[in-house]
Amino acid sequence: MQKYPDDYYLSRQEIDDLRAEAKHAAKYMKAFFDFKTEARYSFSVTWSAQDGEFIGLCAEFPSLSWLDPDRDKARSEPYRVCRRLFYLS
Repeated sequence: MQKYPDDYYLSRQEIDDLRAEAKHAAKYMKAFFDFKTEARYSFSVTWSAQDGEFIGLCAEFPSLSWLDPDRDKARSEPYRVCRRLFYLS
């Protein structure tokens, strides 16, 4: 016999529980992909006096760089590009 009849609908609590579980799983998957990217590629930031901005670099891809006045953004953008290119495409 079926566990649920054909006309069974999820309760609001069951829906909320499923959403919470999916959000929890997504959080851990993101952390896993972030860890793999960090472990595989080397990212660095240097100051460019010529450009007056920080340069974010990826050692494994010398042509990949990002100029930005914000140091954190200069580092995160090459990381984001690698992550999207290799893990989410």
